[in-house]
Amino acid sequence: MLLLFFPVPMPAWLFVTGYAVIELFLGVTGTQAGVAHFAHLGGMVGGYAMIQYWRGKLPIKPKRLLLR
Repeated sequence: MLLLFFPVPMPAWLFVTGYAVIELFLGVTGTQAGVAHFAHLGGMVGGYAMIQYWRGKLPIKPKRLLLR
């Protein structure tokens, strides 16, 4: 099996932030047709909200806290 790119170690927050910026740019400019860029951004926001809910940091609290 051959990799098309070399793995670059980086923190997850940096990768997600970079991916969000690229998705926002491509969604606003419309340069890559046929891809729902704003759906990807919505999924990121929904995932972030779900993690914050599980951690109990939103006004609506879960029944039990998810502890590490």
